[in-house]
Amino acid sequence: MTTRSILDEVAAERTRQDEKWGGAVNDDEYTPLDWHEMIADYNAWARRMGAMHSPEKARRRYVQIAALAVAAIEALDRR
Repeated sequence: MTTRSILDEVAAERTRQDEKWGGAVNDDEYTPLDWHEMIADYNAWARRMGAMHSPEKARRRYVQIAALAVAAIEALDRR
């Protein structure tokens, strides 16, 4: 996979998260610490999936982590 296709996948995940959770209205309620905790939780799951020899599930979590980081940046930029 190319970097571009991976970033496209992250963008699609970001859209999915916005649709599921209500976008900026919801995201703007979180503090930087909240974002850190969410990303850390997903990272723990990715690590667990890797340890369980499930690279597909670990990869999925990493895409979700990247999309969460984008959401955090977007929220910070709106402040």
